[in-house]
Amino acid sequence: MSFVSTTKRIQLQDDVHLHVEQSFPQVQSQDYPTIVFLHFWGGSSRTWSPVNHLIAHTFPTARIDFRGWGSSTGPADETEYSILRLAQDVENVITRLNLQKYIIVGHSMGAKVAQAIAGRNLVNGLAGLVLLCPAPPTPLMLPKEMRDQQISAYDNAQNAEFVVRNVLTAKSLPDGIIERIVEDMIKGSQSATAAWPRYAMNENILELAKKISIPTVVIAGGKDQVEPVARIKAEVTGNIPFAKFLVLEEVGHLALLEAPEKVAEIINETAQYAAYKEATQRPHEVEWTNQIIGDAAAYAAPEGEPEDKNSANTLIYGFVSAWVYREIETRGLDFIDTGAAKEICRKAAQTALAEKNGWELEN
Repeated sequence: MSFVSTTKRIQLQDDVHLHVEQSFPQVQSQDYPTIVFLHFWGGSSRTWSPVNHLIAHTFPTARIDFRGWGSSTGPADETEYSILRLAQDVENVITRLNLQKYIIVGHSMGAKVAQAIAGRNLVNGLAGLVLLCPAPPTPLMLPKEMRDQQISAYDNAQNAEFVVRNVLTAKSLPDGIIERIVEDMIKGSQSATAAWPRYAMNENILELAKKISIPTVVIAGGKDQVEPVARIKAEVTGNIPFAKFLVLEEVGHLALLEAPEKVAEIINETAQYAAYKEATQRPHEVEWTNQIIGDAAAYAAPEGEPEDKNSANTLIYGFVSAWVYREIETRGLDFIDTGAAKEICRKAAQTALAEKNGWELEN
């Protein structure tokens, strides 16, 4: 099968016109979600071209140039490139494109924007996330010298090529691909280029990440020097409920160019899941709380503490655990991490005990 592609230019304000590349399968028999691609700091919509080529014959796609990058325009004011501002831009594009069901695939800075969008949950239809070599939702403030080095990294083609070959990749890429990456890096506006290292990477969106309640796949590059495996596992996967964590062992930060087939395979699996499951109805511990409390209360003593508190704790925890795991099985929520499910059981039991009877769950 093949696909057709079109371009759109969407005006969001006088000085912000966003370039969007859309692809559509020529034959599409399923009500599949649209894959929305968000690029890294220094990239553009065409950074995703190799992956898009492998995906777009099955799923409709939309590749967005962030303001100030690629073929999009942006304000001269450097403060207008925050993560929340970029998230708002993407939300507006999704609305203008009238996407009914979609999955956001974000790379690096684009993945931090994706986390903000999912946590804000202001636009209906988001059915899943794929976060590739993601910038964490936690703040990362570089020393001034390192910030200045990052800002100047894209000053000219020579500097940019050095970064691509020695920092961003673990595998050799064809010269043509490197040339295109370098072109995008030095094409970015001065304000867009400076905003990420100066303040956007330091933005704290942790509370938004913790609100994410849709299937999420987090992918780390085993040889990524920019976002190491340990940091991604701790600060991204560790803060998103139900996130599935994967490592592509032999790739660096530009995993989408170093291993496009594998990245496309993971996106395909995530999108297929969303196509057949009511992913937007996926339960989250916040949504479960009231029902769990009500059900678990039936097993709690009606007044005061029981004589055998340990038995009551065990009974309540056992009931809540059974309820949670039944929901997981019934809804086919195979993206849930076992450890995350156990933590939900513990929190739910504690909430039921504390709010109904003033007890405490003993660890």
